Amino acid sequence: MGAAMQALDVLSILSQLAIAITGFSGVVSVFSPKGGATLGNPDYVRLVSLLTASLSAFVFCVAAILLLVAAIQEEIVWRIVSLLVAVERAAWLSRFLRNRGVFLGAGQTLIFFYLFSVGGALVVLLASVNAAALGRFWPFIYCVVWYLVESSFVFVRLTLRRVAPERA
Repeated sequence: MGAAMQALDVLSILSQLAIAITGFSGVVSVFSPKGGATLGNPDYVRLVSLLTASLSAFVFCVAAILLLVAAIQEEIVWRIVSLLVAVERAAWLSRFLRNRGVFLGAGQTLIFFYLFSVGGALVVLLASVNAAALGRFWPFIYCVVWYLVESSFVFVRLTLRRVAPERA
């Protein structure tokens, strides 16, 4: 039960980080200038991506905790939650890729769009392999950490954008 206890500790910490990012992003969105995050706006796409990533990380960590305390075999737990990650991230990636035009239309660089697209694809791949063949803790945690890195980066990007001086 030692490995399960360590997993519970890590999952608890990551779920707390995820919900903190979600909460802070709510504050940022509430205090954004009027019209700052509207449909078709890159900031709206970023906010949806941030909330999706941080809430997904939270939900998947909590799901894993619940399955572990239900005394389900650990390998099965990691397969189940990894399958959920693969499905969610594939759906997110499909939607995100359709938003490429939003960033192009706003004249923004696509470096981070492609970075998050590739990162999302790698999460789908790693989670799928873990669900199908490995059934291990570490691939699932790598996926959750990617969610947190992605959401943290987008949070910082949105926050700095809000405090940046207006261009003339």
